[in-house]
This record gives sequence, C-alpha cells and structure tokens, in this order.
Amino acid sequence: MHEVTWATRRAYDANARSYADETVGYDKFPGLLAELERFESEIAPGQWVLDLGAGAGRDTAHLHGRGIRVVAADVSLEMLRTTRRRCEHACAVQSDMTALPFRDASFAGAWACASFVHVHSGQLGGALCELYRVLAGGATIAASMKSGDTEGWSAGRSMAGQRWFNLMAPERFATMLSDCGFRDVRTRSCGRPDWYVATAVKLGQA
Repeated sequence: MHEVTWATRRAYDANARSYADETVGYDKFPGLLAELERFESEIAPGQWVLDLGAGAGRDTAHLHGRGIRVVAADVSLEMLRTTRRRCEHACAVQSDMTALPFRDASFAGAWACASFVHVHSGQLGGALCELYRVLAGGATIAASMKSGDTEGWSAGRSMAGQRWFNLMAPERFATMLSDCGFRDVRTRSCGRPDWYVATAVKLGQA
C-alpha cells in the first residue's frame, strides 16, 4: 500500500465521527445531490454498483433507498463501520483503490465522490484501470475531482488534519480515463467551486 494511502486511512479512521457529522447531508455541497441523481438514473433498480471511497455512507444510503444494490468500498475501516450504522443492509468492503478486492466485471456502475482526489498521481492511472476492470460492459461511472495542477498535503474543510489532495485539470483526468479504456468520457462543472464530475462508460455487453 502506498504511503499516501496509509496516511489517508489513518486520517479518516481518526476523524470518522466528526467527518460523518460534517458531511451528513447535501446542503453544504451544492450540486452534489443532482450529480448523484443523474448517476442513479443510469442504473436499473436491483443492479449492483460500487460506491468507491464511500466515506461515511451518505451516498450509499441514498442509492440503497432508490432500490440500487450498493457495495460501499473505502480504505478506512472506521468509515465503513459508520456506513453500516447508517445503512445496515449495505455491503461494506475495506479496499485499496489501486488493488480492488472484486472480480472482473462485477458492477453495473460506479460512483466515486471526491475519492480519486486523495490518490497520489503516480498511483492514479492504476486506480482508474482497476475501476475499469471491475465494471461490466455497458457500465457507467461518475467521478468528482477538484480542478488544479498541484498535489500534496493540505487541510480540507470537512475534516481536521492533513490529507493528500491531487488537483487535476478536467482534460488530464479525462485523458487518463480514456487511456484505461473508458469511452464517451465527458466532464462538466459542479455546483461547488473548482470541482467537476467526469462521466464515462465501459463499452461491451453487460
């Protein structure tokens, strides 16, 4: 496991309760609920999707409430425990995004809210290709990222302490998705300043 991933896990384990309280709803994140609803409209009820970097389970609970079967994946065990308390029927799996513990073609879609922003640039390409591997043909993804051209340790607004932030221009992130095999890659601005969401599909039969 990369040192950044280790540090990320420790930070979220140590601050799980406060982070869950700070991110419990959507009011502080303009446009996020609309992004999630757009993603869920692409998923048929009863299909399995991956909430990658699920955090405290807010989005997992929302998707589950819409009849979608969700696997909540996160590197932080304390975050996953919070997810299970919030959504007892969710399947919660501790996961390193660069080595996902799932079979090929397992999911009909993937939602990654501010997840890849915590991955070191040297590991990001591998993480995106891992996501591609575990998706079935025809699967759709939505991943939110923060725009910029820097990376390093920084204090975020929603949690105390330092976390790794990899800020990346939409064009570069889109290219990395394409390089992994994703098609119909698109990016659009979010309601949150400097944030964007990238959508893409894995071609092939479902």
